[in-house]
Amino acid sequence: MLHSILLERGWLALQPESFQQAVVAAGQILHFEGGETIFSVGDPPGGAYAILRGAAAIEIAPARDGPHFVHVSAPGAWLGEISFFTGEKRRITFRTVAAADLFFLPLDAMERLSKHDSEAMRRFAQITAQNVDTTFRKIEILLDPDPMRRIAGTLLQCRGEMKRGPIFLSQADLGRMANVSRNTVVRTLKEFSQRGWLRPGYARIEILEPSKLDRFNRKT
Repeated sequence: MLHSILLERGWLALQPESFQQAVVAAGQILHFEGGETIFSVGDPPGGAYAILRGAAAIEIAPARDGPHFVHVSAPGAWLGEISFFTGEKRRITFRTVAAADLFFLPLDAMERLSKHDSEAMRRFAQITAQNVDTTFRKIEILLDPDPMRRIAGTLLQCRGEMKRGPIFLSQADLGRMANVSRNTVVRTLKEFSQRGWLRPGYARIEILEPSKLDRFNRKT
């Protein structure tokens, strides 16, 4: 069942069983086709989403030269919770990059859960903490001077907690995320493929040997 992803990966899997059950009962599963926008920068406040199947991309829109494609979230990832804390408009754009099933927890449900559970606010804040950790890791990846390690680190981060299955990511988007040229992406993926670490395809990349890719990424 799709609900099992919530209890096996990511933020909700770390919570007490009673809270898990309350969250699952308060939300609903929504289906999106690939390329659909779930919410955009500037949209009114809304609830939180968890990816159950497929993948969704995060885009940011700074004052100039935006929007920028910055991350692909895999099953188990949660985001969109910031509006619960701030009551402000959406700060990012969230869209699917493949057909996806998402769990949606509305704002009013988050408010209700917080009124009945004194620890709920702290638990929801853990989503933000995890997403901040993701941002810090992304900064660390981009500060690496080696473009091949930036590509490896980006792929591993997008893989998240997935044990199997492809990362839904085009070579062009991978280049933007890792801040490298398209030619560098093509050349690096070819080398990683020849080593047996991954299998590239059309708008998808399957990681075959994550431990070997990780060792390469950690080399200095």
